[in-house]
Amino acid sequence: LVHQGHLGRETRNYADRTWFQRASTTGVWVSDLEPGYRQVPHISIAVRREKGPPFLIVRASLHGGGLHRQLQPNWKAFTAADVFLINRRGDYQARLQPDRPLMAASGLGQQQRFDGVHIQEIQDTIQLTTWLSSVPWVLGASYKPKEVFAPVLEMRCFALWSLVLGGIVIVFLVLLTADTLVNRLETKRQRIHHLN
Repeated sequence: LVHQGHLGRETRNYADRTWFQRASTTGVWVSDLEPGYRQVPHISIAVRREKGPPFLIVRASLHGGGLHRQLQPNWKAFTAADVFLINRRGDYQARLQPDRPLMAASGLGQQQRFDGVHIQEIQDTIQLTTWLSSVPWVLGASYKPKEVFAPVLEMRCFALWSLVLGGIVIVFLVLLTADTLVNRLETKRQRIHHLN
């Protein structure tokens, strides 16, 4: 293998590496997060050229530390959620919360393939998991409903207080208007009585 870029002068024999052997046989290989020769967590993507000799495999490595940025949820409510990727063995491939290192055991154990989304309620935490279609990883998220729905509950309280205060203001204005109308009617009645 001849490197390009900042590793351009390095040459290594990768024939014994799993990604090379799998790309040779299947044509495409996406590895789990692995330390590699430099002990830096990365993901290897290898593709074998299908047409004509010579035999050619192109490989790219993605730094595992930056993969967590892709897991950032778009919803502000889910910033309290723990979003993660795990492999078939249950090891972290990427994790939004940095309290556990990459490639450490997630505690979810061996993962069997399933369709759809699995939802589990564990004590006061809800956990959602689903298999990704392009790589053999499980995308998961776990969150505490109280933390996730806290902004909704705050908005509900705000709406209730707004409704109560709005009702008080409306009742006050109705009473004030009714009092003004009654005073005008009384004044007109007295004038009519005086004229009579």
